[in-house]
Amino acid sequence: MLDMCLIKLLCQKGSVYWTRHVFRKMNTRGIKAADIVLALESGEIIEQYVDENTYPACLILSFLPNGEPVHLACSLRYDTLNLVTVYHPNTEKWLSDYKTRRI
Repeated sequence: MLDMCLIKLLCQKGSVYWTRHVFRKMNTRGIKAADIVLALESGEIIEQYVDENTYPACLILSFLPNGEPVHLACSLRYDTLNLVTVYHPNTEKWLSDYKTRRI
């Protein structure tokens, strides 16, 4: 399982792998790389994904400097944090706390 202490440490060490998908999503959503790093360092894990066939992964809720909520999906592969995707949660799928999925 991932925890925020490990995520912060990997960010500080520069042990983060940015997928092409993340860069595409950042560009289309107008999110800067520096804001992603800040979001990772100040976020909170809202979901853990543990599966025997994949690496430990989680979904992080954070806020950009402009106050917009952002979700960051990431996984841990050996000693590297892999950023999988980034998006602005919407209230059609998430409650207003941006932590709870609608059923």
